[in-house]
Amino acid sequence: MKIYLAPLHGITLFPFRNIFFKHFKGVDEVVAPFVPAVPSSRFNPRLYRDILPENNLNITVTPQLLGHDKTALRESCKVLQSMGYSKINWNLGCPSKSVVKHGRGCGLMPNTSVIMEIIEEVLNLENLEFSLKIRLGLYQPEESERLIENLRNYPISEIIIHPRLGVSQYEGVVDLAGFEKLYRSATQPVIYNGDIQTPQDIENLQKRFPKLEHFMLGRGLLKNPFLAEEIRSSNSISDKKFRFWSFYDEYLEILLSHFQNRQGVLSHLKEFWRYFYVFFKLDDTVLNDFLRSTSLDELEEQVCKYGLR
Repeated sequence: MKIYLAPLHGITLFPFRNIFFKHFKGVDEVVAPFVPAVPSSRFNPRLYRDILPENNLNITVTPQLLGHDKTALRESCKVLQSMGYSKINWNLGCPSKSVVKHGRGCGLMPNTSVIMEIIEEVLNLENLEFSLKIRLGLYQPEESERLIENLRNYPISEIIIHPRLGVSQYEGVVDLAGFEKLYRSATQPVIYNGDIQTPQDIENLQKRFPKLEHFMLGRGLLKNPFLAEEIRSSNSISDKKFRFWSFYDEYLEILLSHFQNRQGVLSHLKEFWRYFYVFFKLDDTVLNDFLRSTSLDELEEQVCKYGLR
């Protein structure tokens, strides 16, 4: 079994990844949050800060590109190759309205011919493992079914599938019947991504899809940082609380050195507490108290008030 950390835009960036991998186990590889594909004439080194090799020591990272222009994607892949990356992912799954309206991410899913034209352009590069992250489609599952059929004879290294439509965002349940059609049709290795919250979820997926060996964890891993460890071992994990706070405090130090002001750190931590409160089994009233905090000191007071440390 191989477990991936999903790319969560603005969250699973290199400061988080480095500290997370130091304190928690079980994840084999990371797909980094996307960077926009740009032609060489618009190259800006700051775009690549998150995936600079020196910022990702001792972590296996796959960069992810977002774009719909074949020249920009090809030239961005060449830049990443020059940085030492041989495996690159193309994001065809982001359902964000601001991304979709520009025909990027999941917004490209209805346009199979455009996708295939870009893939043919990129696959002309030598020594490149090119993978895709897709949804069932933007509007209908036929979009992904058509794409998978067209990809049958192409050397795509992996296909990460989130079994929802783009218009569904993250609402409702995943469509396992839709996933099954793609899983059975694809000739490339498939990675399942979507709503894995417990080890039982993995067991259920493997019962239904016996040949499925690769899984991507995203929000479920933020809600329970020990999830990958629990998936890999039936033994109980000790010192969870101590390990969580060791991670949290070190990550806070990194954020304080990374952001220019404490309010920026506060906003970032509030976003994380939307997940962490699940780990602590807090109710929405407590979460709202956390989110109303106006300073880091007040947020820490809420942590102590509810006896979390």
